Amino acid sequence: MRDWLETASPDQLVELQRLIDASAPPAPAPRGVICRTLAEVAEWFGLELQTVKQWRSSGCPGVEGAYDVQQIARWRVAKGQNNSPPRDLSVKQRLEEQSLELNNARLEVRLRRESGELVSRSAAKAAIQQMFARLKGQLETLPDQLAPLVAQDVRADFRLDAQTRIRTLLQQLANWRFERDVADKHAVEVEENAPQPDASS
Repeated sequence: MRDWLETASPDQLVELQRLIDASAPPAPAPRGVICRTLAEVAEWFGLELQTVKQWRSSGCPGVEGAYDVQQIARWRVAKGQNNSPPRDLSVKQRLEEQSLELNNARLEVRLRRESGELVSRSAAKAAIQQMFARLKGQLETLPDQLAPLVAQDVRADFRLDAQTRIRTLLQQLANWRFERDVADKHAVEVEENAPQPDASS
C-alpha cells in the first residue's frame, strides 16, 4: 500500500479519502461478535455481499451460522499483508481494497485495545508518573539507609553528598517530558558535568 500511496495521483488520493469518509466506521465490537450470515458480515464491515462471498472462497474463517468478526478482521489484515492487490485492478477497485484494509486495521487496533494488548497514551503516562513518584520516595530515603554503612568520621559528608546527587538526579527526572523525550524519540541524557561519585569515599 505504501508503494501505491507514493505513486498515486492527487485525484486517486482524493478518491481514497472520499471512500474512507463515505464508509461509516463499524460499530464498536464487543468481544466475540458472531454473525449468523454472510449478509451480516457484509453489513458489519460495510461491504457488498458479493465481496464477502469472494472472501469465503479465499479462505475467510467461519461456517454458516457462526462467523467470528474478530477472526475475520485478523484474517483480512494478515491477507492484506501477504497479498498486494493485482496490478490489473481498476483504480476504483484498488481504492476500495485499500479502504477495506484501513477499516480492518482500525478494527484490529480496537480489538487489541479491548483485549488489553494496547493502552492509551494517557494510561501509559499515568503509570510512568506513578513509577517516578515511587522511585523519588525510595531515592530520598537512600542516604539515611546507607549512612550507617559508612565510617563514622565521613558519615555526615557522605549523607550530604548523597542527598545532593539524588536531588540533582530528581531534578533531571522532573525536567523529563513524555512527549519530548519518548514520543519524539529523544533520549534523556545525563549531563556530563553532573556530580560523579568519589571512588575514595
